[in-house]
Formats: sequence, structure tokens, C-alpha cells
Amino acid sequence: AYLLALIGFTLFLGLAKINSASGEQEAMSDDERQSRAVIYLRILPLAVYGALIGFLIGEQPDHRYEPVIVFACAMAIHMAGVGHTVRHRMSRLYDSSLRYLFAGATLAGWLLGGVTSISDFVFALTFSFVAGAILIVAFVYELPVVAGGRSYVHFSAGVAGFSALLLLYEALSGISLTA
Repeated sequence: AYLLALIGFTLFLGLAKINSASGEQEAMSDDERQSRAVIYLRILPLAVYGALIGFLIGEQPDHRYEPVIVFACAMAIHMAGVGHTVRHRMSRLYDSSLRYLFAGATLAGWLLGGVTSISDFVFALTFSFVAGAILIVAFVYELPVVAGGRSYVHFSAGVAGFSALLLLYEALSGISLTA
């Protein structure tokens, strides 16, 4: 599990590095100046990432709804932050098609997860890979906005709110999230 988390982290870190290197030469908001290959290299991994998250939401091995709801809420907030950053960097392309691609990929992953069944072991490994990817995607797409200063209050409120939600879930369910 730790190895797959490290692989997910490293893979998405490499993609972020490629994206930032290709973005140094050209303005991210200038969609016309970006080649198709660069756009696909920036966007397709995020679409696959969204599909994996959707899959994990749809395919819950124990079929309990509480963890699914908590995870889905966390990922909705996370993906909203990612979408905001992508929209800021590629506004015209995002408004015309990327938002539909991301939503469609996530929906397709969710549908696939709902109709397929995988073992708990494979689910845990997939979840570990996505957990590593979540860390680097948050570092690349969400935290730079927070580090800019004006969004820190919103970020802190989100952390406090989600922490309260997790503590409430743990108190109501009697299940320890830290075990």
C-alpha cells in the first residue's frame, strides 16, 4: 500500500514537473499558444485521476454509505479546487470543454465502480495509489493558491469544517478513523 502511494505520488509529481516545464515558456492562459500534445499531457492525467476517484466512490467493498459520503464530500471539495486552478490557467478551454471532460471522466469512473466488483485487496491498492496522487495534486493545484495569501482563510475554514465532519462521523459511527 505504501509503495503504491509512493508510485502515485511520484507519477503525478513527474507529470506536474513536465507541466510546469512546458508552462514556463508560454502563458498558461493563452490557449492558442499551447500545442495539442502539451494540452493533452496536462489534461488527460487529471481526467484519469478523476475517473479513479469516481471509481473508488462507486466501488466500495463493504457497501457502507457513511465512508462513501465522507470520501465523496472530500473529493468534491478537492476537485473543485483543482478545477478552479485549471480554469484559471486555461479559462477558455476549460469553459468550452475541459469541465465536461473532467465531469464525464469522474461519472464514467463512478459508473464503472458501481457495476464492477473488485477484491478488497485490489481496492486498497487502488486507494493507496490515488492517496499518493491526491497529495501531489493538492500540492500542485490547490496549495499554491493558498500560499498566495488571500485564500488561506478559506483553506483553514475548509480544513476545520472537514475535520469537524470526520470527528462527527467517528463519534456517530463508533468507528475509529485513526486505527
